[in-house]
Parts: sequence; structure tokens; C-alpha cells
Amino acid sequence: MDPASPNLTTAGTPAEEATEKLPTLEHGVPEPEVYLPGTPLWVWIAMGTAALALLLLIIWLIRRFKKTAPPTPPPAPNHLNTAIASLNQLETALENHPLNEIASAASLIVRNYLAASCAEPALYQTSEEFKARQIALPREAANLLNDLSDAKYSKSTTDQAKAVSFIERSRTCLKTIHAARNVTT
Repeated sequence: MDPASPNLTTAGTPAEEATEKLPTLEHGVPEPEVYLPGTPLWVWIAMGTAALALLLLIIWLIRRFKKTAPPTPPPAPNHLNTAIASLNQLETALENHPLNEIASAASLIVRNYLAASCAEPALYQTSEEFKARQIALPREAANLLNDLSDAKYSKSTTDQAKAVSFIERSRTCLKTIHAARNVTT
């Protein structure tokens, strides 16, 4: 190379060489971008659509394979509250009902509670079968079921005080059974 060339410079240190521009040749030819055609609009639209489709595919794959927590199960039914609500409803309908009807309804409510909460077949047994099984019930419950059984099959009379007593005893019995069951489980 000719040291007298106007476009070539000599550099003294390597740091100066890095900051200087490389020599260019003047040839009068414009940059190549001038001769290239512009990118058509459809190419830009196709690239945008492809990018959007790729993004949607990635999102779909993430959602498809993402581990989802199983839905929370519904709360277990509260058999005690259902039975007490039934007793409250029975208490409001005491007016002019025979005692044996009230005793039958109260007995059915207590037996439904036992069948639902303790998986006892009490609902489908006679009183004698129920007593013969010797299930672990509080003495109060056994006495109540005996009294209700006696009242169910006795002569039909209207006794408001005794009907209220049966309902109160049934309510207390349900709470006692529920408390005893919650302690053992």
C-alpha cells in the first residue's frame, strides 16, 4: 500500500487504531439498499400473523399442561342443623295435632339423623330391632326412643305439654349424640 494515499492514515498506538475508521474507497456506487425493493405489506402482515399465532400456541400449551388444583369439595352436610330445623318446624305445627303424630315425626327425625350422620340402619328398623342391636347410644337417647315408640302406638290424644317435652328431649338428644360422636371421631 502506498503511504501517500489520502484515505490511508497511519496510527501510532493500538488504542488509536481502534477508534479510527477503516479506509473506504470512493467508487461512486450508491449503497445496495437503494437498489433493493421495499418489503411488501403482505409480508409484514404474514410475519405479524405468524408471530401472533406462535404466541397463542405457546399460551394454549401453557394452559393445557399447567397443573390445576382440583376443585374444593362442597362442605359436608350438617345433619344436626337439618334435624334441629325439622324439630323447630314440627314445634311450630303442634297446634291440634295428636300426640302420636308428633311422636312419630320426632322419632323419624331422630332416626333420620342417626341414619345420615352415623350410618345407622335405625331408620329401617322397628324399635325392638333397634334395642336388640345394643348400639352405643347414650341412655337418654334410648329412653327417648322408647318413650316416642310408646307414644306412637298409644291412644290418640292431644297433649300440648307432652308434645313440647318430646320435641325438647329430641333436640337435647340430638345434641348429645352429636357431641358424643364428635368426641369419638
